[in-house]
Amino acid sequence: MNSEIVLEARGVQKSFKKGKLVIPVLRGVDLAIKRGETVAIVGASGAGKSTLLHILGTLEAPSGGHVLFQGKNISSQSEERRCEFRNRHIGFIFQFHYLLPEFSALENVMMPGLIAGRHEHQLKAEALALLEEVGLSHRVHHKPGELSGGESQRVAVARALMMKPDVILGDELTGNLDSQNSEMLLSMLLSINQRHGVSVVVVTHDLKLAASMGRTITMQDGKLV
Repeated sequence: MNSEIVLEARGVQKSFKKGKLVIPVLRGVDLAIKRGETVAIVGASGAGKSTLLHILGTLEAPSGGHVLFQGKNISSQSEERRCEFRNRHIGFIFQFHYLLPEFSALENVMMPGLIAGRHEHQLKAEALALLEEVGLSHRVHHKPGELSGGESQRVAVARALMMKPDVILGDELTGNLDSQNSEMLLSMLLSINQRHGVSVVVVTHDLKLAASMGRTITMQDGKLV
């Protein structure tokens, strides 16, 4: 594994306001993710795991501290620059796959590339290869409503890989799957990590998934313990 730090949180804090009440969620988190490593973040509900993941992926801005990508501060950049960063460098897999229902599996996988302005012909070939990699070459023209939960999540994995990201962030990605599909998705993630060299960071309550990652981090009351 490369020792290069690809994604890092430095002193990250996050608070939410509810009326006059300020609710602290993250209380100064330091976390460095190396290129090619696999990391699980575990802890009780409300510990701040998903909030940290969203901040690492620049879906939310920290109230304090910084997020760095390859040593450069990205959390202070404009929303337009953060959107471009997410599209090119981060792949997301959520508990709810968030596939676009009106588009086929193939079109959903192509979507990040289309957003980036890449040529459709080239994207189609790459998306077909990714769908074959996740075992769905026979379902490329099916829409999400025609896919099982496990198949939909595999489409989401292929979509997350479309732009050849440096990091894949997963939030309870096995939360809606049965044990067989959870094991299949886990095996797929580990294989993708090996073949593509992409870092994988997952927030999970799935202890089997967590134990399969190279490093497990526990969060409690907004801090790493």
